[in-house]
Amino acid sequence: MKKVISIAMALVMMISVIIAVPTASAATSNGYKYDVLSNGTVKITEYTGTATSLAIPEKIAGKTVSAIGDYAFKAALVLKSVEIPATVTSLGDGVFAGAPNLTEIKVADANKNFTAVNGVLFDKAKARLIQYPAAKSGSSYSIPTTVNHVGGASFAYATNLKSVSIPNTVTIIGRGAFGFSGLTSVTIPSSVKEIKAATFAGANSLKKVTLPNSIVKIGDGAFANCVSMTSCILPSKLVVVEQYAFANNNKMTRMTIPDTVKTIGDYAFGYKVSTLTYKAEKVKTFILRGNPNTVAHKYAKTNGFTYQYIQKSVKFTASSVTLGVKQTYQSSLKYSPNGAQSTKNTYTSSNTKIATVNKNGVVKALAVGSATITVKANNVKATLKVEVKKAPSKVTVSNKTLTLKKKQSKTVTIKFPSGSYVTKKGISWSSSKPSVAKVALKSRTKATITAVKKGTAKITVKLYNNKKATIKVTVK
Repeated sequence: MKKVISIAMALVMMISVIIAVPTASAATSNGYKYDVLSNGTVKITEYTGTATSLAIPEKIAGKTVSAIGDYAFKAALVLKSVEIPATVTSLGDGVFAGAPNLTEIKVADANKNFTAVNGVLFDKAKARLIQYPAAKSGSSYSIPTTVNHVGGASFAYATNLKSVSIPNTVTIIGRGAFGFSGLTSVTIPSSVKEIKAATFAGANSLKKVTLPNSIVKIGDGAFANCVSMTSCILPSKLVVVEQYAFANNNKMTRMTIPDTVKTIGDYAFGYKVSTLTYKAEKVKTFILRGNPNTVAHKYAKTNGFTYQYIQKSVKFTASSVTLGVKQTYQSSLKYSPNGAQSTKNTYTSSNTKIATVNKNGVVKALAVGSATITVKANNVKATLKVEVKKAPSKVTVSNKTLTLKKKQSKTVTIKFPSGSYVTKKGISWSSSKPSVAKVALKSRTKATITAVKKGTAKITVKLYNNKKATIKVTVK
């Protein structure tokens, strides 16, 4: 298990170790580590030199250079420009990934297998994009429509790059392709079916990813350490989410999982994982959403996460409400199935001159008439009918003053102008000194005042539209 964790989290630490076991090189010459292949040609496995401008030789130790291996120039920290000779017929993934100052890649004109366009490395047919230089200037790039394969680690560490356009000719995006890049947003075309391991790992500025419904698999650590990402809508046909897929995404507080998902790997959602010790720590506030009795439901239970059912329908708890002008009403909703919650509610009023509604569902009556309040919860709607009636212009009390003995009670009444709309909920009573005299609402038009101890107090009745009346109470 530890080996599996090591490989997965190493993707986040350094894309160059996506290939699990590096090949031991047999020889070294002028900063090049190389293997002699069975056909007698040379494969460069690592460059340890310090050149800023480099023309890779056609021969090393008298043998033809025919291949450059995966991540061979990952230690070329000062390299700015490099040229590939005509003899090279094979290039691995991310051959120049990890060279942070590389601005340009060139290919000898006589090379029959590879070419470079504006410093970007391709195969000769421009079907495979092999390497975009990490320090290439420009904040955006459009992948040519000839490309069907974006190579592994091809855009890794390209921190200047903020956006990339991927055409629908692309069917394969290699492992670690955009890892540790400066991308802020990206849209994956529907021609792609898999997000491979570490594809966006460590892309710290990435906030938004649009995934097509064609995606069926999200690989190991695919979005790990994307610390700016707050949300991601998973594709409706997704089947597999591998381990650490969204690990260390600290701003991502919830995730909705479609029913199609049949496999969720360890620590895929809701975990912080140390890239040094591989110790996983659960994010206690993380919330998973989905349907009951699904793989997502099981993952939430096993890992102790809050699990919310996906809301399928919604309705107001009251179908209609009557209010007086200036009265407010806090609406409430009921979701189905039981326990479901909406991730986003949007409220609107059919007539904002009669009644308005805020983002929290609080309705405010403004004028006599009727309006319909509509809530859109995710993709379903519900309505609330609001009838607004005339508000009272004043309120009067049966007694303006009262003299009571200790523990004596008195019922007082209030009146409103004829035709006014007032309900029990729209009336509040209060005492300036409850320790002297207290008051309790008895009915819509009555309240009971009780003397507590010697002194004076002011009893106030207040209506929803701020109309008031007071009673001076003296306790002897």
